[in-house]
Amino acid sequence: MARPLNILIAEDSPDDADLIVAQLHHDGFEVQWQRVETEADFLNGIKKQPDLILSDYSMPQFSGLRAAQLTQKSGLDIPFILISGTVGEEAAVQAMKHGAYDYLLKDRLARLGQAVTHALKEAEELNRRKKAEQQILIQTRALEAAANAILITDRKGNILLANSACCAMTGYAPEEMFGRNPRMLGCGQQGAGFFRNLWETILAGQVWRGEMANRRKDGTIYHEESTITPVRATGGEITHFIAVKQDITERKHAAAVLQK
Repeated sequence: MARPLNILIAEDSPDDADLIVAQLHHDGFEVQWQRVETEADFLNGIKKQPDLILSDYSMPQFSGLRAAQLTQKSGLDIPFILISGTVGEEAAVQAMKHGAYDYLLKDRLARLGQAVTHALKEAEELNRRKKAEQQILIQTRALEAAANAILITDRKGNILLANSACCAMTGYAPEEMFGRNPRMLGCGQQGAGFFRNLWETILAGQVWRGEMANRRKDGTIYHEESTITPVRATGGEITHFIAVKQDITERKHAAAVLQK
């Protein structure tokens, strides 16, 4: 089954554009295309967000290098391939620096289908990575913006991330907590049985909720309310723990005063 492909061709020769399209049809693509030969028409063509851009290197009113620059400047992840009968290695390198995925000679179009397939896969992978990076950025910013202290550890309890609220609550900087165990905050008020129950609960895949006393970097004792949730990998194995904590020291003091 032919693969649909919407392309923008920057080419001053209609005959050469027809040859390019014919080669793509031969390589198994169902092509919808537009030919442009001026910068203004090229910019209008980009706005339609084609799947692929193919450009000649030298045209009377435009150039392939300029086309590559405009594509890169647009911020759109559109794969760009340079096709020319005269392009030299130096010019091709310049185009690659401006985001071109590949370059071909017009008298060697047999490689066009392979080059297009590779460029589309590379663009798809780049888009996937950008989305993943954006997702990580959003999650990181959400953690930093959270009012509650959040601590993320690996399965052994080694700290991988502590958000700003956690650092403010404990008095430790992120780099002072990274790689260490939350035991660093212990003040001795909880016995071995307390932590045994905590670990048995979360290693069994259950959420643990409770209160504990800890010690800040400056030595003062504070009380926190914690919820520790196991995180499972795709296969079901527990890989991380996320602890959401709230400082309840003032609440404990107020309760003690009321009791008296």
